[in-house]
Amino acid sequence: MVVACLAATLSLGAVACAGKPPVPPKAFQVAEVAKNQANVSIDAFELTTPDFVDGNKQAMRPMEGQGEVAIVRLKIHNANSVPISYKPLHYEEGKNSIQLCTNPNPENGDRQNFKSVTFEASTGIHTTNQTTKVTEIPPGGTLYDDYLFENPVVEAENLVVLVPGGIVGDVEKTYRFFVPGKPKKVEPEEPKGLNEISTIDGLSVKITQVSKEYAELEERQKTKDYKYPYAYTKEPILVIHMTITNTSGQALSYEPSHTANTAGIILESTGGGNAFKRIKLDSKMIGKGQVMNKVTINPGESINDVYFFETPGSDQDLVFNISGHIFSVRGMYRFILPYKNKTPEEPDLKPYLHANDNKADDKAQAEEAEANADDAKDGEAQGDDAKADDAKDDKAKG
Repeated sequence: MVVACLAATLSLGAVACAGKPPVPPKAFQVAEVAKNQANVSIDAFELTTPDFVDGNKQAMRPMEGQGEVAIVRLKIHNANSVPISYKPLHYEEGKNSIQLCTNPNPENGDRQNFKSVTFEASTGIHTTNQTTKVTEIPPGGTLYDDYLFENPVVEAENLVVLVPGGIVGDVEKTYRFFVPGKPKKVEPEEPKGLNEISTIDGLSVKITQVSKEYAELEERQKTKDYKYPYAYTKEPILVIHMTITNTSGQALSYEPSHTANTAGIILESTGGGNAFKRIKLDSKMIGKGQVMNKVTINPGESINDVYFFETPGSDQDLVFNISGHIFSVRGMYRFILPYKNKTPEEPDLKPYLHANDNKADDKAQAEEAEANADDAKDGEAQGDDAKADDAKDDKAKG
């Protein structure tokens, strides 16, 4: 069951699965074909501990997402030549959402209903493997989405999943599928360490350095002049360096949100407590090496990025979680990283103290040259006037 700290945002809604199905359910992982050629099937039935993000896709603290739930993984494949719209039903309950039931009793038609784990739409909380908005599936594309239920503890060879056809625009139908009577137990992947690669759907992340340092900064707008340019942060901060590599066969977008109020990352102590504050810079400055805007990572391409946090007060191991949505993939990247609270040497600011002096000298020289040019033009003009006057005098004498 989901832990009590999520009780305010999660509810276990009863579902109505009464009555015998008019047609036999499809076998597990066998597709039902909609009128628009959407192939709908149940790809997996698992018992696991999911990761959650909030409405802004900010990664939540692990203890807020603890608790095993049964996951029905829906698979939608678009076999049509035009896009298909997928309408998720995570905030719906009962017959308006996906349902999980036992087979009907052959004698009286009774069946057991398993409660769905639903969310209040106002919170926006969802797992990293859920789609919460109407999504277009391109021709030939495939979409996966997870629906959560209480653990169905029951002696049965098969269970039944009911899927409203309106999820892909087939509003007059309800699809029925068999799933195994017991969900497959799936343990969350163990966190990776420093310089270890974590890969999800062909997008790999490696943390290459964790250090307390005076982070070097640079101007966001390279053409602007600053009288006193800032070269480093005023105080040491925690800096996490990472390498991101696209090993998939398609381009993926990466959106770090370094200057946004929220981002899909969270850093905390392995012992719990408050998460460490992420340090975001203003609109003028950014950390040297930080990816400023949303970028595309092509297949086979690697990029580097840097994240800033407040510094812990002592040596310790840190939990660093990154929601896959910022890389356009599902799931959560997990790391356990060593931190040493060693005070770094102060940076050498001398090269920056007179960074704009040459610019000022160049400007002064340019202004002087312009003034000299103007003087020269004035001198030439005066000479021409004098020649003209002499010519007039000569003519008058003649």
